Amino acid sequence: MKSLHSNFPLIILLVVVLVLGVAPASTTAASAPTASFTYSPTTPNPDTKITLDASSSSTTGTEIVSYEWDTNGDGLYGYSDDARDGRTSSVTFWSGGTYVVGLRVETSDGKIDTVRKQITVENPAPDPSFTYSPSSPNPDNTISLDASASTDEDGTITDYEWDTNGDGWYGYSDDARDGQTATVSFSSGGTYTVGLQVTDNGGKTRTLTKQITVDNPAPEPSFTYSPSSPNPDNTISLDASASTDEDGTITDYEWDTNGDGWYGYSDDARDGQTATTSFSTGGVYTVGLKVTDNGGKTRTLKKQITVDNPAPEPSFTYSPSSPNPDNTISLDASASTDEDGKITDYEWDTNGDGWYGYSDDARDGQTATTSFSTGGVYTVGLKVTDNGGKTRTLKKQIRIENPQPTAKFTVESVNGLSATLDGGASSDPDGTIVEYQWVIDGRAYEYGQTPTISFSDSGTHEVKLVVTDNGGSEASTTKEVGVSHPPKAEIDGLPPVIPVDQQFELSASGSSDEDGSITSYRWVLPYGETRQGEDISMAVNRPGTSVVKLIVTDDTGNTDTAEAVIQAKTPPQIDVSWSPQNPIDDEPIEFSASSDTPIKSWEWDFDDDGYGDESGQTVETVYEEGGKKEVTLTAVGTDNLEVTIQKTIQVQDVKPHASVSWNPSVPRDGQDVVFTANSTDERLEYEWDFDNDETTDETGPKATYRFKSSGKHVVEMTATDEHGDTAEFSEVVTVQRSATFDVSTDRSAVDTGEELLVKFSGANKLPDTPIQVRLELDLPESGVSVSGVAGSNLASPSSTEFVTIDPGREQSIQLRMQLNERGSYNISGNAVYYIGEVGEGDRRVVAVEPIKIQAGVTETESSAPGFGIVGALVALVLTVAIAVTRAN
Repeated sequence: MKSLHSNFPLIILLVVVLVLGVAPASTTAASAPTASFTYSPTTPNPDTKITLDASSSSTTGTEIVSYEWDTNGDGLYGYSDDARDGRTSSVTFWSGGTYVVGLRVETSDGKIDTVRKQITVENPAPDPSFTYSPSSPNPDNTISLDASASTDEDGTITDYEWDTNGDGWYGYSDDARDGQTATVSFSSGGTYTVGLQVTDNGGKTRTLTKQITVDNPAPEPSFTYSPSSPNPDNTISLDASASTDEDGTITDYEWDTNGDGWYGYSDDARDGQTATTSFSTGGVYTVGLKVTDNGGKTRTLKKQITVDNPAPEPSFTYSPSSPNPDNTISLDASASTDEDGKITDYEWDTNGDGWYGYSDDARDGQTATTSFSTGGVYTVGLKVTDNGGKTRTLKKQIRIENPQPTAKFTVESVNGLSATLDGGASSDPDGTIVEYQWVIDGRAYEYGQTPTISFSDSGTHEVKLVVTDNGGSEASTTKEVGVSHPPKAEIDGLPPVIPVDQQFELSASGSSDEDGSITSYRWVLPYGETRQGEDISMAVNRPGTSVVKLIVTDDTGNTDTAEAVIQAKTPPQIDVSWSPQNPIDDEPIEFSASSDTPIKSWEWDFDDDGYGDESGQTVETVYEEGGKKEVTLTAVGTDNLEVTIQKTIQVQDVKPHASVSWNPSVPRDGQDVVFTANSTDERLEYEWDFDNDETTDETGPKATYRFKSSGKHVVEMTATDEHGDTAEFSEVVTVQRSATFDVSTDRSAVDTGEELLVKFSGANKLPDTPIQVRLELDLPESGVSVSGVAGSNLASPSSTEFVTIDPGREQSIQLRMQLNERGSYNISGNAVYYIGEVGEGDRRVVAVEPIKIQAGVTETESSAPGFGIVGALVALVLTVAIAVTRAN
């Protein structure tokens, strides 16, 4: 017992070691700290002390040993430019704005948490206001500025700065002096912008601008002149004494008398309220006055002064009034006048060049003479000048008469390559023709009035006749003269009898020319109408006999004429009817014709090709296609009178009728769907397009199709009748899914290492076909694994083997999953299935909804002292120690 007593300190040491060695196990239950703080006041102003309080921060199983602040927003905590470390602290901000303050706390076991908040420092801007007086200042007036009405709702205004030069800058040396009141002046009239900028004790500023108008009305100029109608070189007096200035006096009068827009120059009238000027010649002159008032404001006034000097009035006559070439023509200008003086000069322009008094013109003077050597129209001008230097001109046209002769000739006869020409039809109105010259193909050939010309070859030749009269005037005319055999005119295509008002064709194609070609076909129709062309179409508008004439011209100008007699009669009245009245395609149509006179033949054209298709008074035809059809009937009477009439009928294009149905009415993907075309016409043929690719997938009244996917599908059916007419029918088929799948679990949270039961369910919606299904899971690389499966087998660590779900049935697979690591998991996957056998048809994949699972410690260990394994060990040691002590 003594030895135990002597070893008591050793026992106590053992207890301490046990406590220190075992106690750390309890810290595993300690949580991370939560940083939190408040600040006051909640709405601080600039320079207000803001108290920061982090006492709301918390932790479990340990204690917070450090509080560090970040008050300058740089993300660094506990620095010298931040608030002082500690559970409570304080900070101030010198200006308004939003500031970010952060707190970082750390526990005794080294765990850290941070929190950041935004603190808004309010500082409303001041409100500037000012007045000025006087309200309507003049130039150089002292204007008083008063900003005492400016306010700051949360403090005081500390600075008043002015912008009086309008440059947008405040408080500069060229502005009014800073202060609540100030003065300014402006040297001239105008509108000036004055600004005030106020700053409060928080440094917040605001500006206000106003416009000040400095008034300076301009003076009003006015002047008179005399005499009111001056003449050249008259002294004209100018008087501006009527000018006024409503707000002052006029200090300067400046004149612009040369009209250049510049006032007060040496070449203008002398400055002053009155002045004089003069103008050397007549005209309209602009005189201006500029007045300036004592405020420097100017205004101008312009007037036009007319200096009168009427121009002289020229007038002259000539004789004889109808002169001939080389006649002496007397010119007399004595009738010219000048109302305000006298005419001093008379100058003539007799060569028409626009220049007066030259050596090649008539001699200057009130009278003169001239002459012209040839006939024509000549311009003679007179220019008169008065004693004031004013001139005016007058022009007249003098006609020298010598009428030209007229050249004409005819071709009297053509004999082979010879032609006799006659120019006797030529004439001269004022004399006689003294010479006839003939030019053949550009070469002078013969003289005389009626020559006979022999041409070297057949064809068309250019013949020109030039005649000269006894006055030497010439005239010419040119014709094409042809020497050859004449053409032969012939009329073809004229029926023996034609109907009145019915068009018929006439042709000149039978006409010919043995040694050349026909260049013109001219028709003269009954009643005087003419046409051109080898073939024409015409009609006669009344019964009886008439004549048509054809004139043909060959390439040498020779002509020939043919005539034909036309016998026109009133045509019979033909009526055409058909049955049915509203025909359709591929249906027989019966046509009937009737006439009020006997008809010996009926010819029908149904396809508008100009050829007869059927003959007879009653016929039948069939149109395979609908639309507008032209029907032409040609009827020939017993008198051989042929009548043609046309009718237009509308044939209806009839389309086949059908509808589409399908079974089942609500199909599913992968299911056979039977489509049926329904129609009362059993002769229709059908084509089906199920995949909307405009190609035929099936034919016949019934078709079976299996849709590969759910959703809305467009089915096209084309029906064709026995005549080839088609109609298209479209239906939208809604296809539902053939199977549905779901994944669920019995729990959302488990302990680490614990198994979890996952249920995979599938439903086969098809009524007659099984499906093969397997589940493929998308598992994380670690932490989760499949430990077992019921209802199937594992094909891989993350997928099952295929299971069969019968038609209309449901089936489930249960998987045991072990979660080996603590954490949060989203487990997802796909259902892979085939309709029918595996590998037959399309492989289908459907994503299943993921499940969320939490894995980790589910019991919270107590951290209170004296409990748990540590407490038990301590109690055991203490009990042993007490027992030893008592034993001793």
